[in-house]
Amino acid sequence: MKLPSKSTSSLFAIVVLASLGACTGASGPHEQLATMSSALATDNVTWTRLEYGLNSRLGAAMAFDSARGVVVLFGGNDRVGSQRADTYEWDGTAWHERVTAHHPPGRDDRTRGSQRARGRTVLYGGWAPGHNSGYNDTWEWDGTNWIDTSRPTNPGIRYDAAMTYDAARGYTLLHGGYGGGSSTWKWNGVAWTNANTNPSPTLTRHAMVNDSDRQRVVMFSWGGTRGRSGDTWTYDGGDWTLAAPSSIPLARSESAAMFDPTTNAILMFGGAARHNAALVDTFDDTWEFDGSRWRALTPETSPSKRGGHVLVFDSVRAEGVLFGGHTTPDRFDGHLGDTWTWSGGNWHLASPQQSPPARSNASAAFDPSRGYVVLFGGVGPNG
Repeated sequence: MKLPSKSTSSLFAIVVLASLGACTGASGPHEQLATMSSALATDNVTWTRLEYGLNSRLGAAMAFDSARGVVVLFGGNDRVGSQRADTYEWDGTAWHERVTAHHPPGRDDRTRGSQRARGRTVLYGGWAPGHNSGYNDTWEWDGTNWIDTSRPTNPGIRYDAAMTYDAARGYTLLHGGYGGGSSTWKWNGVAWTNANTNPSPTLTRHAMVNDSDRQRVVMFSWGGTRGRSGDTWTYDGGDWTLAAPSSIPLARSESAAMFDPTTNAILMFGGAARHNAALVDTFDDTWEFDGSRWRALTPETSPSKRGGHVLVFDSVRAEGVLFGGHTTPDRFDGHLGDTWTWSGGNWHLASPQQSPPARSNASAAFDPSRGYVVLFGGVGPNG
């Protein structure tokens, strides 16, 4: 299961981390906010705090641009709740604001993906809390400017949808979300087309990733059409098919997942359980999806129960890196600051000389050109 990018793991970071959200502290003492808005890098020996030049924010979109070797961040809410519409890039040394002639309006819960063949990042829709309304616009980032590529025919107003690049068919695929119901749409850089799939699952806040080996898109949800969560669907360019593995992970949100090229499978750890939309518990289980079935793994050692953690694959050292999270169902309580690595079918507790302050719901991506994981923001003990 390889992903369509120059760096397989970095694209998966774009897709999955985007679906989980990129959050930073929105309240608390100024000193804590400064700490939470720092960017940190790890070489799996120690964490290093880097100069940031970027203020704290909640709900920003963050992705690695493998074509230009930079991490791109857009928007988010600042600590007073104002929606930002600025664009920053991380070049491995510092954040640089990119002042553009045009940019999308500030928003929450926007859907973002990529057009790898055209070297663009795609942003669609979202929610404007201040206006109590949603968006149905399409924007593309080309490394220099945001381009408004909105079309009269579009998926409609929606937020908390899922989007990824379908490499086998050369278009960006968007599915579900609030306001979007069960519809699936395709974006080829020129126009949106309704895929008119049958069946068509009704999902929100779900994750979607491309499986280029099998030429399918895989989608996992915590809100399913059958009145329960944990459904896994695959898309072959025609219709969605509900996978029926012998065992599936229990329903959850705020889990973290990565593509592991050493096993050619998706690895998922932890998450938070919901009952009637309320978070009630956290998990400490490890699962693997090979494209057709889920398998519960039984490592000798494992991180503790948590949700809201980050998990990315380090392609230089061929291992996963997990950091932080929260032990309680509430993302604002029980924050963790431990670092774990995944290799050889087992979790390994790292003992770095220096670590970021405890946090959950941070944003992270692996920078293959410099060989380290970049971590930004999160929600900490003081907000």
